[in-house]
Amino acid sequence: APFSTLFDLDFHGGRCVGVRLPLMPAAVDLPAWSPTLEQLMPEELAFASKMKSPVRASQYLGGRAALRRAMGGEVSAAVPPIYSNARGAPSIPLAVRGSISHKDQVAVGLVMPWGEAA
Repeated sequence: APFSTLFDLDFHGGRCVGVRLPLMPAAVDLPAWSPTLEQLMPEELAFASKMKSPVRASQYLGGRAALRRAMGGEVSAAVPPIYSNARGAPSIPLAVRGSISHKDQVAVGLVMPWGEAA
């Protein structure tokens, strides 16, 4: 199913989660995608729904879903909407370091507390 978890790995004090992206979506289908995007903030869903490219919207949503799953429920719930900074990187709070990557049908979120060595 789109946005289902493909893998969830703990490593060196951090966590990496991969999610499945829809294959070449023709439209942004939030009603169909919502059951697997429950951890996202309404603002993130609204931002993606306004994107002109359904592929880009699915990458945006998948990346944030992966990143929030990697953060874990309690931390993720406390994090405000994750937008992109001027360089296109996810803008996340200073308590964690994080990164998003996506390619074809996979989006990956990687997080580590700031105090941990990489």
